[in-house]
Amino acid sequence: MKRKFWMMLIVYSIAFSGLFAQNVGLNGDGTPPDPSALLDVKSTTKGFLGPRMTMAQRNAIETPATGLLVFQTDNNPGYYVYDGTSWFNISSRASGLSTGELQYWDGSGWIGIEAGQPGQFLQVNSSGVPQWAGNEFATVVTGPVSSIGFMSAKCEGDVTDDGGDSEIDRGFCWSTSPAPTIADSKVYSGTGEGVFNEYATQLIPSMLYYVRAFARNDAGVAYGVEASFTTLNTPIIGESYLGGVLAYVFQSGDPGYVEGEFHGLIAAPTDQSTGAPWGCSGTTIGGTSSALGAGPTNTVAIMNGCATAGIAARLCGDLELNGYDDWYLPSINELTKLFNNRFAIGGFNTVNGIYWDSLEGSPTQGHVKEFFSNNMYYPLKTELYHVRAVRSF
Repeated sequence: MKRKFWMMLIVYSIAFSGLFAQNVGLNGDGTPPDPSALLDVKSTTKGFLGPRMTMAQRNAIETPATGLLVFQTDNNPGYYVYDGTSWFNISSRASGLSTGELQYWDGSGWIGIEAGQPGQFLQVNSSGVPQWAGNEFATVVTGPVSSIGFMSAKCEGDVTDDGGDSEIDRGFCWSTSPAPTIADSKVYSGTGEGVFNEYATQLIPSMLYYVRAFARNDAGVAYGVEASFTTLNTPIIGESYLGGVLAYVFQSGDPGYVEGEFHGLIAAPTDQSTGAPWGCSGTTIGGTSSALGAGPTNTVAIMNGCATAGIAARLCGDLELNGYDDWYLPSINELTKLFNNRFAIGGFNTVNGIYWDSLEGSPTQGHVKEFFSNNMYYPLKTELYHVRAVRSF
């Protein structure tokens, strides 16, 4: 029995002495280990599992050897190696944070540099640290959308950083699909940093739109966060509509008002004249009215009673504009509606503009309204004042 025990001890001693003297392979296919490796582990179905511990447990290791490897399970988990002075996370050194990121060694660790942008170049600053230089993408913010109408909406934006290019182009782009770009419908609005606004126009009624502010410099096009809005199913005052600009919507009690329907006045986008006479002095037209809805009848009466070319009523009555030929010189009550909405309608001379209406004061006098003071009076028919045509729908 003693002899058998000693024989087994000798065999195991030889085996273990061979194990420590040679490289060892752990695999399932019987291939020998690589001669350069003390331990060669091969597997296509399992991994190597090293020591796992918390940061506190790792720091408690006494006199760690240079090159000691552990997996830390908390406080920025990853594989940590002791480099003879301190522990470092080899995972953070091995990979960047984003596509195109660069890293440099600062003498004690690897430092990441965010990816550059088109048009930039890498240079070393006075501290010996590499950094991107040259133009960067601008920073632009999409503001709220307001004055949403039938076929338009007011967009606001703000370029907070031009990226080093003061000649930056800026504006808005929109589409019925998300994430619009400048390849879609767009409008430009000045240059440089700062707040800006512009109208998106020629929109489709009752449609959901997406809009983004954009800013373009040498680096490329930057976009603000997307905003959205839905156009109305009827236009608002000041919006392009039926050949002109919507000037007034008939209310209950107005001539032409129909419950449940949309009717009102359309103003020509600009003045038909800045200096035209009312009509023939000394000729009595008679029968003109100041009422809302009286403009068409007044205009026809003036044109029939005065054949002179270039008078206010004829400039309106003979007008063919944007596919419509039913324009007329407004009555005083109709002109007042335009005055009340003059800033939304636009194009009026509100500094010193005086506008004719179709009310006759006497054989020698017509009637006007001052668009800078709201005063009304009866000047001579031969005086030269502004003319703005309207039509009803």
